[in-house]
Amino acid sequence: MSRVLIIDDTEAMRDVISDILSAEGYEVTSAADGAAGLREAAALHPDLILCDIMMPGMNGFEVLSVLRREPSTAVTPVIFLTGLGGPEDLRAAMNLGADDYLLKPVHANVLIAAVAARLTRSAAVRREAERRLQELREELTRSLLPHEFLTPLTTVMGLASLLMEEGAIQARDTKEVGRGIFGAGQMLEGLIEKFLAYAELHAATPVIHPGLQAEKAFETAREEATHRALCANRSADLDVSGEPVAVPMTSHHWRLLVRELVDNALKFSRADSQVTVVLTTSNGEPTLTVRDQGQGMSAEDLEGLEYRAPFMRRHQGQAGLGLGLSIVRRLLQLHGGALSFETAAGEGTTARVRFLVQPPATSTS
Repeated sequence: MSRVLIIDDTEAMRDVISDILSAEGYEVTSAADGAAGLREAAALHPDLILCDIMMPGMNGFEVLSVLRREPSTAVTPVIFLTGLGGPEDLRAAMNLGADDYLLKPVHANVLIAAVAARLTRSAAVRREAERRLQELREELTRSLLPHEFLTPLTTVMGLASLLMEEGAIQARDTKEVGRGIFGAGQMLEGLIEKFLAYAELHAATPVIHPGLQAEKAFETAREEATHRALCANRSADLDVSGEPVAVPMTSHHWRLLVRELVDNALKFSRADSQVTVVLTTSNGEPTLTVRDQGQGMSAEDLEGLEYRAPFMRRHQGQAGLGLGLSIVRRLLQLHGGALSFETAAGEGTTARVRFLVQPPATSTS
């Protein structure tokens, strides 16, 4: 049984709405002012709130503002009930996060339909969140996450124990042990960052973003690719070229996309072989191409990638968290892009990202 909270300073209105919704099988609670309504919401966690706007003390806009700041009610559907009907009032309500706006006097059938629609939508959102959470659990299980975290941690603990054990190492070797601990710590940091990025993206919903201006997008791609090559001690192997092209992504997501693609190319190609990053327009669509001269993939390997095989394990025996491909594909799901590969065993691999919609030339970062 769904719980509905009514917040209205008019007793007659509360009674009428309560009778209508109770007859439909809802569990109804009411409050006579905004402050009392907030207390009821915190205590009862209603599935939906009907709130008057013009109330003494705390008006409906103020109530909604507080509700949206509290984690327990941040996504609770709120329908405003009011005698105000101007477009400014409607816009103010929606800007604050109201889900619907009904004018008094409200007809019973209109009220029932609005409540049912919002509860149905809220239930669908919850189901989608649960589905994503379950998918995340399964993905992390497939990626062998605990093992990947334990690998560098074991190195840290092993080397640290040598430092603690008297006579285990010579003084001249202390610096080398320190380097080993630092390197394993960096590996663990990278794994945690990748895991957090994947978890964040998996919970996100598709958005329409104005994106990055052409010059900003190109410079950001160059900076991130250069940084990744520097971290891999392969600055001389990197070649970034192309043209300024606007991309429909946030700066943070664009950096993350470039990072995953460039890291993968560097990881699976030998030192002193070129890795090229090209940003250009192909058939009017922004296109990012990352090409390496590594050992490439067989047709079987490539087919495995299409079934969400781990990006960072495309060659047997290679270490890695296994979330890189999922991160890239999730980014493209959110921003309207497609990923393709061109590869052959012994001939290197080309990863190509193509955005399906050309962003406006006037977009900003």
